[in-house]
Amino acid sequence: MTSSTRISVLVVTYNFEPYIEECVQSLVGQTLKPYEIIIADDLSTDNTRDKIEALAGRYPGLIVPCLPETKLGPAEIGNAGLDRIRGEWVSVMDGDDRWHPEKLEKEFLAIKKFPGAEIAYSNVRLINQHGSPTQIWHDDRKGLPPTGDVFTQTFSRQFFNNTGSIFRNHLVSQKAMRDIGLYYDARLNSFWDWDEKIRLTAKYQVAYSGGIYTDYRQHPGGMSHDRSDRNIVAMMEVYKKNKGLLSGRSLPERVFIMRHAESAIHELGVSINRASAEYTYEKIVGRLQQVVADEPETESGVRQKAIAMIRPLYVQDIAEKLNGGQNIRALESWIGYLKNDPNPIDLQINLPAQLHHVLQGTYRKMAQRMPQ
Repeated sequence: MTSSTRISVLVVTYNFEPYIEECVQSLVGQTLKPYEIIIADDLSTDNTRDKIEALAGRYPGLIVPCLPETKLGPAEIGNAGLDRIRGEWVSVMDGDDRWHPEKLEKEFLAIKKFPGAEIAYSNVRLINQHGSPTQIWHDDRKGLPPTGDVFTQTFSRQFFNNTGSIFRNHLVSQKAMRDIGLYYDARLNSFWDWDEKIRLTAKYQVAYSGGIYTDYRQHPGGMSHDRSDRNIVAMMEVYKKNKGLLSGRSLPERVFIMRHAESAIHELGVSINRASAEYTYEKIVGRLQQVVADEPETESGVRQKAIAMIRPLYVQDIAEKLNGGQNIRALESWIGYLKNDPNPIDLQINLPAQLHHVLQGTYRKMAQRMPQ
């Protein structure tokens, strides 16, 4: 690998004093040396800035501090750092994470080997606050994660073995970043990185490095532990602002993305007791059925594939209503789904036995009340 490969690394920090040293050392030790390491700090209240300045003194010309005097927020501090990069390639990471030594080299080689690729990513290993491994996102023995056109997997958040997570710390060309017109959307309170990846993968091919080269630290002060209302609001905003990108996709792709993205919004809302009335399973199914109905000219086999993707939501909706004691509504939904599905299926095969008995009991009670 030639030294002329100019890769800028942006490290974004906020109160990462315990981790920033280890993070930077993982960059300095890369087999493909970064051209520059920009560390953008969002006005930390601990000693993170002191450590950044000390590291810049230890590695003059390599580490470039970006230390605004006002708090910008996580998306805007990322933009402030990206505005300073001078490399032809860039990779962004949080200051509490770390990379394996071959991360940049393997990703750059993957891009060079994949025709048309402007982005490369690696598998992710989760670590705890002490740096001990806890989980690997993707089991490559069961098949490699997606490459090429990965827009559908990215938008639907069905990337690594259906974990609900997507690639992170990717290597991307500066050309692609500038072409999407906006680095991180500062209007978003969270999920700005999902938004950026949706916009990138809508236009550019993606390569896979073939290994685990990124460590993602989970700790109480990290973003992954934020369960506030702002997450559900931001997730809805990202979905709505990018939904127009679905127009050029096939019917099954659109249904797949809508099914998983809208279900993720619903499930996140339920998990933080902020469920949205707009994203109930019942309303999601209704929108998906309408999408299929709006394309009557589509080949029968393609329509059936799209309809099959909707069916699991029938079961989730019915089970959720039964668990909530809404037995009559669950039965109404069951009958409605069977009427609207051109190839109705017996949902008994998917519902847990106990819930199916409740549904049968409700049906019998209603039947007894009907006039003979």
